[in-house]
Amino acid sequence: MDEKIGTFPVVDEILAERNSVNRPAGTLLLSPLSLTAKEYLIQVTRSGGWFDKFKGKMPWMQKFTFIE
Repeated sequence: MDEKIGTFPVVDEILAERNSVNRPAGTLLLSPLSLTAKEYLIQVTRSGGWFDKFKGKMPWMQKFTFIE
């Protein structure tokens, strides 16, 4: 393990509704989300989620089975 698992931003992608000095309308913006327990569980256990990324970084974790 290289001790670098990654960062997992919890954001919602929205389109800018109006023009601004900094960006035109229709630009993709990232809006932060707060995690509830249910949303956290979804992020961790979904396919391609955090557990899958952890398994890829830690070969010894391959032998464990996670019950969803």
